[in-house]
Amino acid sequence: MKLITAILSLIAGVYSFAQSDFEEAVSLSNSREYDKAAKLFLDLADQSAHSTSAYFNAGSCFRHLNQNGMAIWVYSKVLKENPFDQESSANINICRKSLGLTDIPFQIATPFERALIGFGLSNWTYLSVFLSFVFGICLFFLLRKNDFSRHPMLRVVGLSSFFLLCFSIFSAYSIQAYLHQKSYGVVVEKSAPVFVNDLGERSTLTLPEGTMVKYEGLTKTKTSVTLQNGKSVFLRDSDIRWI
Repeated sequence: MKLITAILSLIAGVYSFAQSDFEEAVSLSNSREYDKAAKLFLDLADQSAHSTSAYFNAGSCFRHLNQNGMAIWVYSKVLKENPFDQESSANINICRKSLGLTDIPFQIATPFERALIGFGLSNWTYLSVFLSFVFGICLFFLLRKNDFSRHPMLRVVGLSSFFLLCFSIFSAYSIQAYLHQKSYGVVVEKSAPVFVNDLGERSTLTLPEGTMVKYEGLTKTKTSVTLQNGKSVFLRDSDIRWI
C-alpha cells in the first residue's frame, strides 16, 4: 500500500512539475520572450500529456519570430497526432503562403491512418481490453459446456469478439508505429543546399524554407530524401526537422 501511494505521489509530482513548466512557457510567450518560450514548449512536447498543445504553442512562438519553417514543422507534428486539427492545418497554409510556397505538400497520414487515429489510440487500447474480457468469458463457457453446437450465440459472440480483438490490437500497434516512424521532414533553413550524391557533390538546386521532403534513408554524411516531384536527392540532416 505504501509503495502504491509513493508511486501515485511521484506521478502527481511529475505532472505538477510539467504543468508549472507549461504555465511558465505561456507566461514567457505572453511577455514576448518567444525564443525562450519556444524552447521550453519543445522540451515539454516530449511529455505525452502536453505534446500537441506544446507543439501548437511553439508554432505560435516561431511565427512571431518569423521562423515559418520551424512553425510548419511543429504544426505538422500536431497534425501527425491529430490529423483533423483544422487550426494547425490553417496555420500551415498561412506559413506556406508567407514563404511563397505553392507546391502541394506530402500528406503525412494515409486515409486509413487518419481513420485509425481519429478513433484514438487510448480508445483502441480500451476496446482491446474489453474484447479480451468478452472473448475470455465466451471461451470459458464454451469449454465448460463442452458442446459447441448447443450454444450458437456464444460461438457468434466469441468469434466476433476474437476478430474485433485482433483488429483493435492491429490498429493500436499501427498507430504506435505511425507515431514513431520518421517519414517526412520540413526544411527549416532559409535555403538548404541539395547534393547529388553522398560524396558532397553540390547541385545547383536549393530548397527554400518550409519545403516538405520524404525520408528515404540516412547515409554516412547526408540524408537521402525524395522531393515532391519524385526526384531523390541528398540533404544535410541539420537543415531538416523530422515529423
